[in-house]
Amino acid sequence: MQSRFTARGLNSENKEVILAFELLEEAVQVNLHIVPKQALTPAQVQQLEKEWIEGSEYSFPEETVFTNPDLNSDSILPDDVKSEETGKIRGKQNEWAYRLLTNKLWEVYLIELTELKKKAAALTSYSRELFDDAKSFWERVLEHKKERDISQTKLDEIKEEVNKIFEALKELRKQESAQFEEASTTVKTELTAKIDEIKSRMVEGAMFKDLFEELKQLQG
Repeated sequence: MQSRFTARGLNSENKEVILAFELLEEAVQVNLHIVPKQALTPAQVQQLEKEWIEGSEYSFPEETVFTNPDLNSDSILPDDVKSEETGKIRGKQNEWAYRLLTNKLWEVYLIELTELKKKAAALTSYSRELFDDAKSFWERVLEHKKERDISQTKLDEIKEEVNKIFEALKELRKQESAQFEEASTTVKTELTAKIDEIKSRMVEGAMFKDLFEELKQLQG
């Protein structure tokens, strides 16, 4: 997707001008250079309409009028300029507005992802709440994939980070399961030993009532 394009038009004096539009994504801004065609040589016109839009440097003549049209306005074509390429200009305006919207969406998701990563790093035990939050976050990201609001590259970046969160949660859950199994084994061993002791005392003729009470306590 190009960040520059040109179009032809007529200014308020009915003189031909070249409209050089440029999108500055980081600044969330559109630059418009309105260049009188008569101020350019044929070679300069070709350089502007071919090389400049591909990213080359260009020295605009002094007669150039510079402005910053609002991308959210009805049109980025100035009111005092007429052009037969309004369809092209409108198409580029919509394309750029969509790109900026996508970039903003990406920034919002990165902020949310950062918070999820911080929570995961601070965990000392498995958190079902964080699992649900990470799952919900990923599902919302996938919804934008369906609408093609996020590129595959950015989607892969998010997926990698979300997977790290899930892996951390999985490891914590695995540790807790191991600890639970260990504790269960210990309790089972102690309980078996106690029952064996009661059995041996039954053989030895201990009071049945007392042994029965001890068994009841074990069940509790």
